[in-house]
Amino acid sequence: MLWSKIAGAGGFVGGGGGNPISLTDFSYSGSSRTITDTSPIYGLDVAGNGLSLLLGMYSSFSGSIRKYSLTTAWDLATASGTASQASFSPNITGCCWSDDGMYVYATDFNNNRVYGRPLSVAWDLSTLGTQVQFSLAGQGSQPYDVNISSDGSSLYVRLGSTGLTYQYTLSTPYNVSTASYTGKSKNLAIYQTFTADGSQVLGSNSTSVFLHDLSTPWDISTSVRTGSLVLSGSFTTIRGVALGNSDLSLYIFDQSGATVYQYNR
Repeated sequence: MLWSKIAGAGGFVGGGGGNPISLTDFSYSGSSRTITDTSPIYGLDVAGNGLSLLLGMYSSFSGSIRKYSLTTAWDLATASGTASQASFSPNITGCCWSDDGMYVYATDFNNNRVYGRPLSVAWDLSTLGTQVQFSLAGQGSQPYDVNISSDGSSLYVRLGSTGLTYQYTLSTPYNVSTASYTGKSKNLAIYQTFTADGSQVLGSNSTSVFLHDLSTPWDISTSVRTGSLVLSGSFTTIRGVALGNSDLSLYIFDQSGATVYQYNR
């Protein structure tokens, strides 16, 4: 599983606290984790402490989010064989943690909403609190991925009906029920992940990954695409990407093989 067909180079700025990423920096670590489940999986995130993966399970009746623990931080090879699980909205097509692990978010494809829930213990799904929500009807429908800024003040949602990612301001940080549209949107990717400092976005469609530089961190209206790669191997249906470990590790979920792959810089 290797990068191939490099298209676009560009001068990469920002990223990872002064350590900008370039798509050509990453190579396959040799680590992967196959997920066995009867429900389709959409969405991937890695915990800020590197000790768990978050995956969304799509079901028309009762969606859920699942957490796979890692015994060694950031090392996919140490992922547990079984997952902890929490009921969430149905029709999940994207999910993410807050940076501190005290909130979790998911998109509901059919009901066109973003849901958020607090946790009383960071990263522990058994401590989920009351769910709040926000309707995306004003901008479109068919939400896919969801991301939140490191300070919890900005929310980002990709809508399939328009092919754009929309940026929202949260008047109460981390609380999606206080979201309001900023008027900012951009064609980034179907699934996306921000660098630690918000100055770059790495995104994907079914078979490729893209890199965008943001001249103003966390402001997608300032983004410019600076590179793209077509992935070799068996990637045909990418349904989640996540950066972690100060942007030194990249995790990609391919739905066709139900497998998460790890790449390192």
